[in-house]
Amino acid sequence: MRIDELKPFDKKKSSKRVGRGIGSGKGKTSTRGMSGQKSRSGFNLSWNFEGGQSTLGSRLPKRRGIGSCLRKYQSLNIKLVESKFTEKEEINPEALVLKGLIKNTKLPVKIFGQTDKVYIIKNCRVTKSLLQLVKAEDAKKA
Repeated sequence: MRIDELKPFDKKKSSKRVGRGIGSGKGKTSTRGMSGQKSRSGFNLSWNFEGGQSTLGSRLPKRRGIGSCLRKYQSLNIKLVESKFTEKEEINPEALVLKGLIKNTKLPVKIFGQTDKVYIIKNCRVTKSLLQLVKAEDAKKA
């Protein structure tokens, strides 16, 4: 390939013109084959039609509880919380929205990570490792 043989990349390919006589090579049956359901005008079948047989989706057993495992959380690292909150300050979804750490309070918040500071966390989920750190801090104080 040489530089004078290059062609523009965005050149559009012309569409296939069918049904314009036998000399075109795509006349008579217009690339649809001889006969059958697919060759008729207005042909339209659903993607899962299997010729009258029960569809695969109907034949397979249905699973229960699929939606329950798809719960979405707004995850948040404790390091980001440390940068915006002071120690022993209350952390809740409303305060996180005000500080710009989460977008809204509609989805539940889950905080993860490791820290040595003490915070008052309300209405937020916490990972097990972070919860153990909080319990260890409470045991030291007692």
